[in-house]
Amino acid sequence: MDRRGVPIELLAAEFFALNPFNDEVNTNPLRACEQRLRALARDGYVSVVKQHDGRRRRKIVVAANAVNGVLGGRASRRRAPARSGAHHVVTQEVVAKFKRSVEARGGRGVEVKFEADLRAVLQRGRRVRRGDAFPTVPDAVCVVEIPGRCR
Repeated sequence: MDRRGVPIELLAAEFFALNPFNDEVNTNPLRACEQRLRALARDGYVSVVKQHDGRRRRKIVVAANAVNGVLGGRASRRRAPARSGAHHVVTQEVVAKFKRSVEARGGRGVEVKFEADLRAVLQRGRRVRRGDAFPTVPDAVCVVEIPGRCR
């Protein structure tokens, strides 16, 4: 899960497409996902917030304070800023679509880094001051493996 928030539909498609008990196709993965998220929210591990993606308001799942030890920082600081939240959600959808196309060709996704992760590496923990300029970074970088292909 991206620490800045993930649309609930992407979580449902990724983790609830199959029933974990019998590996049959789940008839309603979104409902199964929402049930599990309610339990996690009750225990303080996630929060479900509504965010506009430029087209409509959607449910976005974000890490809550109970996961602070796992994340190595405060979960409440891990969300995308409001001005870029819609962009982040749409970027995640594009990455998920790309991942499905790679898997359809027999490949697999190895790693995804989003813009905020790439900027963090670039800035190396320095605070931004007025007048600072940084090079542009892509919205996301995906590393994939496709059998029979060289790098």
